[in-house]
Amino acid sequence: MGDPALLLPELFPLFRRPGEEVIYVPHFNARNHLRLGVLAEAGASRMVDIAVTREEFWPRVQTIVDAAFVLTGSLHAAILAQAYGTPWALCVPAGATPDKPVKWQDWFAWLDLEPA
Repeated sequence: MGDPALLLPELFPLFRRPGEEVIYVPHFNARNHLRLGVLAEAGASRMVDIAVTREEFWPRVQTIVDAAFVLTGSLHAAILAQAYGTPWALCVPAGATPDKPVKWQDWFAWLDLEPA
């Protein structure tokens, strides 16, 4: 059936203005524990934190939608990017594992993909 967030474009259409920026969206629990250099290791130009106020929510969603590519350890960011057609990939810092691996496995299975 997929995730209900995949319906967001139907309920809240956003115009995608793809830029050239590769962004890194860490998992909520990892965002305050990132090592220096993680952006360079991931190949991202900046980190986008998804822990925001209500007023910042839609501008932050638009940032994800407009990214050239989203590297993420956040399943919610991956689903959001997928819903709006923004290319994305699972990305966690070296030596780390994704939060809730079973949920990631389910998501990849639904997409008919094998995690690398």
